[in-house]
Amino acid sequence: MAYNNYPQTAVNAAKRALKHKEEYGSKCGTAVGWRSAGIISKKEPLTLDRLKRVFSFLSRAKVYDTGKFLKDGKEVCGSVMYAAWGGTTMLRYARKELEKLEKEERQEITGKAKTALENKVEEHNESVQSEVRKTNLRTLSAVFKRGIGAYKTNPESVRPSVKSPEQWAMARVNSFLYALKNDKFRSGKHDTDLFPEGHKLKSKMEDDNKERARVGMIDGVPIYDNKEQANEAAEKLGCSGSHSMEFEGKTVYMPCSSHSGATDDDNDNGYRQAEGVVHKRTQPADFELRESKKGSTIVAMPLSLIQKRK
Repeated sequence: MAYNNYPQTAVNAAKRALKHKEEYGSKCGTAVGWRSAGIISKKEPLTLDRLKRVFSFLSRAKVYDTGKFLKDGKEVCGSVMYAAWGGTTMLRYARKELEKLEKEERQEITGKAKTALENKVEEHNESVQSEVRKTNLRTLSAVFKRGIGAYKTNPESVRPSVKSPEQWAMARVNSFLYALKNDKFRSGKHDTDLFPEGHKLKSKMEDDNKERARVGMIDGVPIYDNKEQANEAAEKLGCSGSHSMEFEGKTVYMPCSSHSGATDDDNDNGYRQAEGVVHKRTQPADFELRESKKGSTIVAMPLSLIQKRK
């Protein structure tokens, strides 16, 4: 499924960010963010995975947008990258499209389509031995519903020989089953998030398990429902270990071996907190918004890099 009917205002926002980058040699963001800006500025079609990534980034970055790219001669990276990804109108568009998709996927499949999918599940599972290549009715129903949605929202991608949304959706199911069995697609990839865990083509872009493990924030620091994820987050914050605490009647885990080590301003470990993100001690204004496939965060720039920029 491709999305290319996003607002012109989102296109203009991305163009504005790219113009700023060209004029000021912006150091904000990453290659991922600027690649998205290039796509959006040309109003190129967005895949479903990219649309989800756009929504994820903008949802988190909105709080850092001031509407201005410069303040006191310094870049406001939160604003620059928020615009680079399409800004507020792109956020609204992405939310609307994803909610529409979710609603379509919740609808029940009945009649001949359901029977056909049940037969495909049985036939496919009999043809493979590995559990990682098997499927079920729920998965094929999700693929089918996405095919219906693609037919309605992106009709230009439908081949002339296809006469109905159900025919297009079933072709999508057949493509999915071929890839599930053979570890490769005949043509373009789709629905990689629906492959079973352990399958070669399983999408890792969203990293759902880690997202679910994060249960909230305390004193500007993320908390998790298990020690392993907290320990992993600690490494990214620059500390080590984790500690437990009670949160809403449950035991949760915070990165760093002590609460003060994670939250205290300018503490003994050399960390301080700025706008809800723990980062290495540096000048208060010397931080930037960075984005990746896993989301976005404000991080401090190393002193050596700061000195080079100055």
